[in-house]
Amino acid sequence: MRELWARDKRLLRAILAIVILLNIPVGKYVLYPFMIFSTWIHESFHGIAALSVGGSIAWLNIYADGSGLANTVIPFGLFQRGWVASAGYQSTAIVGGIMLMFRRSNFAARISTCGVGLGILLSCLLYVRNTFGLV
Repeated sequence: MRELWARDKRLLRAILAIVILLNIPVGKYVLYPFMIFSTWIHESFHGIAALSVGGSIAWLNIYADGSGLANTVIPFGLFQRGWVASAGYQSTAIVGGIMLMFRRSNFAARISTCGVGLGILLSCLLYVRNTFGLV
């Protein structure tokens, strides 16, 4: 247990802070940017899944209440529809895990942060079609 604490002290403190913030009234305001970020990941990967089965992305919308909508055009087929529908939640978890792996070194953390930033900018330029999502 001591080895775990020594190695992952900052991560465990962050998890504790999130759990506390989730249970106090003003915590939702502190965690709001993370909610919007996870919505962006969720909707973007619906679009990426549509592209992977030969479809296209019409537009992505991210709303102020933390919801979003990905309008995709996909080829007819049960597998394709299931693939695109399931991509949002699964990809959010996978991206979170990848980001946790990149936190191990400062250089990797900088690279992953720049990659995420470029991804956000690219998706906003190409697909996001509402004012809140662009802001």
